[in-house]
Amino acid sequence: MEKIKTMSPIKIDTSYARPVLDAGMAGIMLINPTDHEGLQNYHGLAEVIKNYPLGSTVYSQATAYFNNENSPLFQVVSYKAGDGNSLTSVMNKYYYSGAQYFLVHMSIDDKNLSDIAAISNFVEAQDNKELIVDLAYSDVTKLPAAVSGLNIDNNKATLIMAKNLINGTDEFQGAHFLSTYANAGLGTDAALVNNLDGVTPQDKYEFGANELEKYFAPNKIATYAWRGGTPMMTSGVSQSGDQFQAMVVRDAITNEITSSLNNVILQNNGRITYDNTGIKLFENSIYGVLNEYATRGFIEAQFDVHSVDANNISENKKASGRLTGMNWKYTPKFTIDDASFSQTVVLPEVL
Repeated sequence: MEKIKTMSPIKIDTSYARPVLDAGMAGIMLINPTDHEGLQNYHGLAEVIKNYPLGSTVYSQATAYFNNENSPLFQVVSYKAGDGNSLTSVMNKYYYSGAQYFLVHMSIDDKNLSDIAAISNFVEAQDNKELIVDLAYSDVTKLPAAVSGLNIDNNKATLIMAKNLINGTDEFQGAHFLSTYANAGLGTDAALVNNLDGVTPQDKYEFGANELEKYFAPNKIATYAWRGGTPMMTSGVSQSGDQFQAMVVRDAITNEITSSLNNVILQNNGRITYDNTGIKLFENSIYGVLNEYATRGFIEAQFDVHSVDANNISENKKASGRLTGMNWKYTPKFTIDDASFSQTVVLPEVL
């Protein structure tokens, strides 16, 4: 339908664009072994299907992630399968391109399984962001060896989960998990993520504590199973045995302190004197962020910010303009996701 034509000498046409919101800590990046390198950014399924057909592994995982209407950013970083240099290259190039969580999905029989170790070690070395490894299997007896063979059991920022195929079909547990977890409140315990739409829990009658202890727990592998009548994840610890949520909180604090310190630099008329007055600006900024996280219950209140005394810094160092030596220390507040209790029943005396 055409617009009504007028005689006015001024004519204005309007186009509409919706702003793309900052992904914050809810964006994910799927690491995709293929035959080329590159990065693709998607904010909805309508964009994904232009490059990945219905039923493809990428489209299926995007569908799981965007099943949550709040999901803001699904990235696909592709590398040449079997080429370690290609993998390192794309990780270096696109690491800080927006997503908070990296996602690797493979079958335990995949010939590229060893790439998981390289990705996990790379993420660990950056000391920022987290990796979800989602493994699919048809034979659970192969699972322990597949994971232990990766030799990443000291990595704090890698959460491994595994799920059986359902009638030969992969349900992409990891993408469904992140659809919930990445959009949940900061500090959510991964072990308490439950009721994942689109994921079938382990069989209620075939999978129990014995199977969990035999095939999953020794290698700190989570799965999705019935727990107390509710389908939920069975573990929330990373490969190092640390609570995964503590690593996510670590990154939130790092990101906020970085932003706060940048504002200190930018909001002081481009000039911060190299003396205790100037240094105090940075100290107060760091303290303010940590105090906020302590107040919100994410870290213990007894945190420490170590500053430096400008009077003990040489004039040559001051002339360089570089401030070093400040640091801080805090203890995360951990969460309870498994508890055992005892009860005493007092019965009447038997006569």
